[in-house]
Amino acid sequence: MYYIKNMKDLKAYKISLELYQIIVSEIKIYDTNFYKVKNEVINIINNIALANGKEFYLKETIKHYKFAIYKSYTLETLLQNYENKKKYISKLIEIRNILFTLIKREEKTMSSKSNKYKTEEVDYTNYTSKNLKSLKAYQLGVEYVQACIKIIDSLPNYEKYIMKDQLRRSSQSVLSNISEAHGYGDIYYKKAISSYNIALGSLKESIAQIDICYISNYISKDVYDHVNNLASQIIALVVTYIRNMCK
Repeated sequence: MYYIKNMKDLKAYKISLELYQIIVSEIKIYDTNFYKVKNEVINIINNIALANGKEFYLKETIKHYKFAIYKSYTLETLLQNYENKKKYISKLIEIRNILFTLIKREEKTMSSKSNKYKTEEVDYTNYTSKNLKSLKAYQLGVEYVQACIKIIDSLPNYEKYIMKDQLRRSSQSVLSNISEAHGYGDIYYKKAISSYNIALGSLKESIAQIDICYISNYISKDVYDHVNNLASQIIALVVTYIRNMCK
């Protein structure tokens, strides 16, 4: 059975979402520092998500984990004046320790002779198509972007410059990179694989934004489940495309 690990099962990802939820629920002074804190937590969440989406390029995975660690130190500085700083910082330390362990693991994998990626076995026989619009991943990508746009339109105005912009950019990147990968086709397969990999990273980043929207009570459980179902199908398809190109 082939498999690709689920971002939502990563402990560092879970804890970073918990930290976001705790901070936005407990800090009630909405000054400049609060929005900097909020933005840095989102940066940590996004980079853990991006690292998970770069599983076919371990150097990129490690880069995003390291950037998340760097952002955790920035966040720790911003948290110094808050009453519950010890609780927040203990979460950050836990996240950092996990990321350091993940980096060591990925570096060991890179140095080993056998560097095989296992993905979930899915029977998607139409992984190639001359017509972009008949490509299943593209069709689902269109649905995904449409669903994300509906979420963006429903978000409060104060999320305009963080949540709205990031979700719009990352979701649209999924579709554009699937399209670009399809354009490269079998002739420029390395570029196609690279574009598919970027699509995976963007998809994981947008899922992180959806998770934040859900724990912030901006979207319903039905909307959340629908978008995650679309994302899961796209991931399975794109991973299948990559593996078929690597054969």
